[in-house]
Amino acid sequence: MSLYWLLIIPFLLLIYLSLYQSWEQRHCNGRAYFLAPLPRRRRLRRLIRAHGIILVPVVQLLVRVIPAARKIQSVEIQGISVPRGVCSSESMAVALDYQALDGDIIVATPMKSGTTWMQQIVYQLLTRGEGDFNGDGHLQALSSWLEADSGVALAELSGHGGSAKRIIKTHLPAGLCPIHAQARYVYVMRDPVNCFASVRDYMQQLYGPFCPKTEQLLDWYLGDEMFFGNWHSHVESWRTAAQRHSNILVLRYEDLLAEPANGLRRLAEHLREALTESEFDKVLAHTRIEYMRKDEEFLEMNPPNLFTEHSGVSFFARGGRGDHKVSASSAARVDEMAGAMGRAYYSRAKQ
Repeated sequence: MSLYWLLIIPFLLLIYLSLYQSWEQRHCNGRAYFLAPLPRRRRLRRLIRAHGIILVPVVQLLVRVIPAARKIQSVEIQGISVPRGVCSSESMAVALDYQALDGDIIVATPMKSGTTWMQQIVYQLLTRGEGDFNGDGHLQALSSWLEADSGVALAELSGHGGSAKRIIKTHLPAGLCPIHAQARYVYVMRDPVNCFASVRDYMQQLYGPFCPKTEQLLDWYLGDEMFFGNWHSHVESWRTAAQRHSNILVLRYEDLLAEPANGLRRLAEHLREALTESEFDKVLAHTRIEYMRKDEEFLEMNPPNLFTEHSGVSFFARGGRGDHKVSASSAARVDEMAGAMGRAYYSRAKQ
């Protein structure tokens, strides 16, 4: 191969990568993707996989040449770190100015603590287990992300199950999330070690070669740079808020896994939803992890990208402590950060 082609091919590949990124941003942002019909979503994913055959190795080589490219894209707004390109000053301003409508249901969690699962549980509760997306819709088109630019805007969001009850998710700490008496809040917390493992796996899937190495991810997870605050500060903010506000229900991810029927009854009572036994059984069946994994293309949290489509990993995984591999030294560091609150949490989750 001539010197000319040795010089020109990398240049052409970088142009290809840049053009692809522009295309992906137009067609696979949250709103464009989640509101698209299922055939179009499937077509987009096929196109991404086809582009990835060439572009994923290009990115892998690029990161080897420029190791500094391994970094988490974040921005600080209102004193917390949020994902760049997902949240902005404008979207955070909308979140802080949120005015609840009567019956709004806010699903709040730290990152990777069962958010999508709880959204599905609430949706199925409101629809009495009949929420099937009509074979074409998407859970993220039926729910707003309070502080994000992507997805359905609050003003466009409608109620479910013949009611005006809207489903809104947030990762904001309680100190930044407006608490209104006419809304109901559900906060899901998760074992901090397993939460770290899930965050690590998710970031590796989402960022691909750009993802920092595990030790750097752990430093990030434990520090103030963690999206929306680290586990201890986030959980403490919502547990404190729940002591002051009776319309906040705190649930534990592991309890929901171990005793889903009990968790569902507590949630139904909190949301003031009276179900028949037949309806309850339907909701229970449609919110099991196995069912959700089967219907993942209606429930995925993120639009696809080059790396998610080539990871071969399911978005949904069963997540008790020990189900993900975490080194003893990493677990010890997470336990130290979680402190007494974490130890009390483990004790309760094992009961």
